Amino acid sequence: MLPGGVLPLHEQFGEDRPKLEQYLLFAKKLGLEIPETLDFGLEVKPSEVAKSLPSNAVALVLGSSWESKDWHPDGYAGLISIIARERPVVLLGDRSRCELAERLSKPAHKNLVIDLTGKTTLGELVTVLERVCLAIGPDSGPGHIMAALGKPYVALIGPTNPSRVAPYGSYDLSVTGKVGCAPCQRRRCPGLGQVCMRLISPEMVWNKACIALGQSAS
Repeated sequence: MLPGGVLPLHEQFGEDRPKLEQYLLFAKKLGLEIPETLDFGLEVKPSEVAKSLPSNAVALVLGSSWESKDWHPDGYAGLISIIARERPVVLLGDRSRCELAERLSKPAHKNLVIDLTGKTTLGELVTVLERVCLAIGPDSGPGHIMAALGKPYVALIGPTNPSRVAPYGSYDLSVTGKVGCAPCQRRRCPGLGQVCMRLISPEMVWNKACIALGQSAS
């Protein structure tokens, strides 16, 4: 309780609401005008990397800075098999994900998987995300770049709270593995084999992706 009997903002607003909305509430408390639609001021400059990509492609983000947030390779492989039936797939990530990307870009998907892992600058990453129709991946930076671009992002969330961290505008597109220990907020899983992420199946993710794409799952 603050002086004058005022509750702290996190108690007024609750911990199960998006962080961004809580920040906006704080701005409102300061008397600032809050626009109905947010403009993040993200400037997208043309790049040759993005220019050659099909506009109907789906981007897959391979990993995050937290080990506990990483989805399992079999999950990515299964999802690629589903998406590649009808759309190209773009693989994104830093250089530490190159080995995984090579495994996922197997001959069966040679013409439909575009591997850009470790091959883009931050500016080029923005242009790639602006080009694709949808991105999928863990709770990480590219999801919030998609939000700033006004594009959908299917977030695969395990150790964090989806109600707090899901990207702006994609709150209903999160996929979670329902386990009693989540959200643990730990960077590394405490010996449970990242069960929260392993319980997320390719089919669960594809169902959310279809919602974002405005099509039925088949």
